[in-house]
Amino acid sequence: MTDMQASVQTSADGPSGIGGWLILPVLGLVATPLRGIFHLASYGEMLQSMDQLTRGQIAFIVVEFIGNAIVLLVMPIALLVLLFRKSASFPRWFIVWAAVGLAFIILDIAAAQIFFGDVLAAAGQALLDADTMRELVRSIVLAAIWIPYMRVSRRVANTFVN
Repeated sequence: MTDMQASVQTSADGPSGIGGWLILPVLGLVATPLRGIFHLASYGEMLQSMDQLTRGQIAFIVVEFIGNAIVLLVMPIALLVLLFRKSASFPRWFIVWAAVGLAFIILDIAAAQIFFGDVLAAAGQALLDADTMRELVRSIVLAAIWIPYMRVSRRVANTFVN
């Protein structure tokens, strides 16, 4: 049996194994922690101006950092472990991660407006800059495509059985 045949086995119920469309969320999970490291490194700039921030703003930055660390580093790595173990809980946790990631971005934008709206306005900076919009759209697309896929895909149902 070739490697291709071993990784994409088919049964009467449909395909199984990590292949087909399932490759795309796997690649995303591999890339997310790498992206997260660069994103979290940007907090260094904020730390340099902490003495100019209010307690509420500092608390927001700390909560945002912890939330981003969980969503961008911890959860994707944990999901990769579940994925390669072919754990039956992988699809459920992937759905949770996708939904929480989207909710976190929306709440982050709202909180940034509350805590930093006046600062951004005074500096002439938009709350929804290109980076923020890109992350928001990415999260919406991820949730809109991959949550239903994890719920209805025969490959997912046949692969994650342990």
